[in-house]
Amino acid sequence: MLTGVLRWWWQPSSWLSTTKGRILERPWIGALVYEGGLLLVAMIWGTSYLATKTIVAILPVFWFLAFRFSLTALILLVLSYKSLRHTSWQLWRSGMILGLFISGIYVLETIGISQTSAVDAGLLIALNVILTPFVDAMIRTHRLHWRVVGILAVGLLGTVLITGSQSLSLTLGSLWILGASGLRAVQVSFSKKLVGGHDWDPKILSFIEFSVVAVVTFLIAKLYYPLSWSQLLQIPSSVDELILYLVLLGTVFAFLMQWQAIKRSSPAKVALLLGTEPLWALLVGIIWGHEHLSLAGYLGAALLIGATLWGRREG
Repeated sequence: MLTGVLRWWWQPSSWLSTTKGRILERPWIGALVYEGGLLLVAMIWGTSYLATKTIVAILPVFWFLAFRFSLTALILLVLSYKSLRHTSWQLWRSGMILGLFISGIYVLETIGISQTSAVDAGLLIALNVILTPFVDAMIRTHRLHWRVVGILAVGLLGTVLITGSQSLSLTLGSLWILGASGLRAVQVSFSKKLVGGHDWDPKILSFIEFSVVAVVTFLIAKLYYPLSWSQLLQIPSSVDELILYLVLLGTVFAFLMQWQAIKRSSPAKVALLLGTEPLWALLVGIIWGHEHLSLAGYLGAALLIGATLWGRREG
């Protein structure tokens, strides 16, 4: 049933397409659905750090990632299997390369979340928005505008304050997260080179990427963190529910909503709404995770969130 609803949303047909189109053509309804949907995506992503931290306290990191992305790839396969036979080798190659990048990002990010607070993780991962223009400039060898340099300076100051590094020391978890943030910036820049100029179906590209993540993490989990069937069956149902939440809402729904909204909303609005993710991570970590920041940490969070929103607008 769920995949049927998702397929209708993504690629409707017959009278359903006409009905959906007529409804969403009304400006206020379209704005409510797509812009409200993007804000909901940012909120869901903001909750994902605390959800992930809860899961990896019980389930090893690589098994969690293997389960999450196997289910995600399976759902995307159901949504796009009819088009797979027409997929070019170039699309497969690009998807596999980007899938390796994404594997590294999620491994670093998830290990980091397991070793630091959900608040710190949610704020620090946002640094990739600020780092991306610099990585892109190095790859394409072009100069940066002074505003972009200013954004990085503000973001780095915020990072220093968040990590409480008056003594210039970082926790190991923070370093993992910063590594994931830097790798994500590299991945975004390489995505432009590999995918730019091609009219590829994003569902198929994402299916290939997430399949690579599933295979890589499953092999590592099986080789280095073996679990018996009895151990897997003992996983609490609450963990299963959180994994499904991250798969269905944090990945599949977020992916579909983001692609639909990008086609129907302005880049500035999309960037602004998705840029609120670290704010939601901060609120969720404090309210539900009972985590806290120092006064300097709150100032750093404000600087980093502001730099992220500014960076998205400049991007």
